[in-house]
Amino acid sequence: MRPRASNLFAWLVLLACAQPGPAQTPPAAPARPQPAAAPAAKLTIEDILRWKIASSPVISPDGHRIAFLIAENDFDLSRTVRHLWLVDTETRQLRRLTQSDDGASEPRWSPDGRWLAFLSARGPSADAARDARYPQVWLLPLDPGESFPLTRAPEGVRHFRWAPDGKSVYFSAREPWAPAATALREQARRRKQDTSTQDSDRRRIEFWRAGLENRRSERVFAGDPGLGAFEPSPDGHWIAFLANGTGDPDDGSKTELWLLHLATSNVRRMTRREGEERALVWSPDSTRIAFLARRVPEIRQSQEEVFVLSVPAAAAPAPAAATPQEPQRLTRDFSGAIDRLHWPRGEALYFAAAVRTGNRLFRLVFSEGLAKPASPETLFISSPDWSPDGGSCAALLQSADALPEIVLLRPAELLVEPVKLTDLNPALQNFAVAPQQVVRWRARDGLEIEGLLTRPPGAVPGARLPLLLRIHGGPFAHRASALAESAEAQAWAARGWMVLEPNFRGSSAYGHDFGAASRGDIGGKDLEDILTGVDFAVAQAGADSQRLAVTGGSYGGYLTNLLIARTRRFQAAATLYGIFNLISDFSNSDFPSWERDYVGKFYWEDISSYLDRSPAKDAAHITTPVLLLHGEEDNNTFISNSREMYQALKALGRAVKFVRFPREGHGFREPNHRIEQFRLMAAWFELHVPGVAPAARTLATGEGVRSGPWELQVAAVRTPESYAGVRPRGQFVEVEILLRALTPAEGRYSLLLFDNVGGEVQLQSPDKTLYPEGVVTETLGQRLLARASSLVSAVVPGRDGSGAGQPSTLALAIVFDASPGARDFVLRVKDFPPVRIELPLAPAAP
Repeated sequence: MRPRASNLFAWLVLLACAQPGPAQTPPAAPARPQPAAAPAAKLTIEDILRWKIASSPVISPDGHRIAFLIAENDFDLSRTVRHLWLVDTETRQLRRLTQSDDGASEPRWSPDGRWLAFLSARGPSADAARDARYPQVWLLPLDPGESFPLTRAPEGVRHFRWAPDGKSVYFSAREPWAPAATALREQARRRKQDTSTQDSDRRRIEFWRAGLENRRSERVFAGDPGLGAFEPSPDGHWIAFLANGTGDPDDGSKTELWLLHLATSNVRRMTRREGEERALVWSPDSTRIAFLARRVPEIRQSQEEVFVLSVPAAAAPAPAAATPQEPQRLTRDFSGAIDRLHWPRGEALYFAAAVRTGNRLFRLVFSEGLAKPASPETLFISSPDWSPDGGSCAALLQSADALPEIVLLRPAELLVEPVKLTDLNPALQNFAVAPQQVVRWRARDGLEIEGLLTRPPGAVPGARLPLLLRIHGGPFAHRASALAESAEAQAWAARGWMVLEPNFRGSSAYGHDFGAASRGDIGGKDLEDILTGVDFAVAQAGADSQRLAVTGGSYGGYLTNLLIARTRRFQAAATLYGIFNLISDFSNSDFPSWERDYVGKFYWEDISSYLDRSPAKDAAHITTPVLLLHGEEDNNTFISNSREMYQALKALGRAVKFVRFPREGHGFREPNHRIEQFRLMAAWFELHVPGVAPAARTLATGEGVRSGPWELQVAAVRTPESYAGVRPRGQFVEVEILLRALTPAEGRYSLLLFDNVGGEVQLQSPDKTLYPEGVVTETLGQRLLARASSLVSAVVPGRDGSGAGQPSTLALAIVFDASPGARDFVLRVKDFPPVRIELPLAPAAP
């Protein structure tokens, strides 16, 4: 909360001249000069979080329009909002379709192309309080008209699909509590008789149909607690769906494919194989269903292949007790992580797949049994959506130095160059994007390992650079050579780091054997792959062996913890929601089967393996300073992991810091938390890695620099356009500082903010030193710039606290007038160490 004006200036002394000088009477605001062409700016984490990221393109049935989402971050509310946009494939005209700050997701065209359906958590104006928490299906007419909610599921819609005739929408929703049960629960809550039993709420997920004409919903199937994705058949007779029977999030391997016959409500199980089926798609004639499933069913890290099975005739549905058939495998030893499937027509399927560090489209012809590339290998194309006739495809195109844009491929089955339809981030051309390359090295056993190496923009050839090792999670995941996928590496490279991101064995997108290689060997050869990658970076890429830092999240956090427990090569580490103790991780996670899959047994069957592979066993060997960051709502890798590691290292007297992020689960989602995560890490590395600290300290929120008993914090940095009509000559930079006594202090602490010759507060930019223009005060809700020919501010111990025994504090919002477009500054305040300040560039509209 910003301090009140009376508190802000409690000990402010104005030493003004008898006659007001020019500094006291602001002249008329001059015309704002246009900034001259400047060299490309370096990316900050704030710049990156201002990118507009496109996703979920869907092409209209006639192929003339593409709807898609653009995600933007709202920093005031610290949330990401996705809006629905439309682009014409012929004119490339772009327009925004949704305005609500509650956002949108999962756009889908009606079969006739007249409507766009999407999910949104906004509530209709007449009943916003009841519905606002839960996503509902909304309809938007493409002819002039307003969107409206089609569904009112009490606990929201999970999935939805159009009925083939376009007259209704099928959706799945959780079975609501009966009114009497709801009243009983509310009564118990008021009386604080609100205990809960673990895993007791396993209500069914039901199927419903909502009609467009009457806007009423009717239940069509009582469902299953573990009901997931579903697809109606093109002929309207069936709904194919996935379910695990339990609703337990850890029972993914129990998922099977089922058929619901809509006319009779008969349900038939279609598969009976270990492992999960997913990505359902019907043949155009409704006689077959294709899906993805593991090549080796019992291995979760197995390569996914495309399977197909036949569907019984709709006139005579098979009984529920019929024996499931064995699906036919269509792909043979495909090497890549396949995305959703498309079956627009004929005897060919289409899909996108991540292959090594790239992503491309493929066409699978049944008679040939071979998936052939349908897009050039040099292009990173993802999230495809084919028109019903298969002739056109909407997709996302990006690269190592370009953000995702909407493109059109026509004809879609050929290796054609995509037509770019959007330019969503034109301001990116103002930045120096760090060069990234795919590098390869040999592991100790000779296996080739691949990774991404990002160098600082403008790095001096031959110079030794500090290396940041970024380890991905999973481990069945991978790093992709695309700007949006490796955005954080860009922010680190802009700060002078070389960044290595290895795709060690166990990573996806490299085929079955590679992906399953870490099963039974976590923390084994995958760790060796990473260390040989560091050796490669030092020997051949110019990394400085004396300036190494390591970070990773989830499984990457686990490997980070193992690395610093087994080697002292790294000068600093930052672990994000990582595993420290495999036994307690198993005991607290919503996904305990992860340990069984990767270690091979439960811990009571082989406790030595759990201990030997846990960083906790070697905690006493950890001497690397480590920063621990964890979300308080993480039910995947529970926060107990970081707390246990913190307690151990604190008891050992090691350099350790533990920061908890409220409201966050497995990974940080809130934009301001992501900024804070980066700043905390940057400050930690600059403190502990020799030679990487710039001329000024980077401070995270709540952190400060010391001078004797006093601490200086930068509470906020703003760039207002004006103060009550007073405009800058260049650009205003407002720095809000907090000065407080951490220990008892004697005598007042004063700051000469400015006088006729300078002052004790300065803001240094690359081209000049700035002195304050004034300070900010507020009155009647208006922020004003207070100016004088001389200004001193002081804090007096024992008199400036908020109460008896409270520390003495002083808060000031100091304003500077900087050159237009300047972004990098160093704040110097009297006796304190200098503090680094970076301003993001304002985003441009699409």
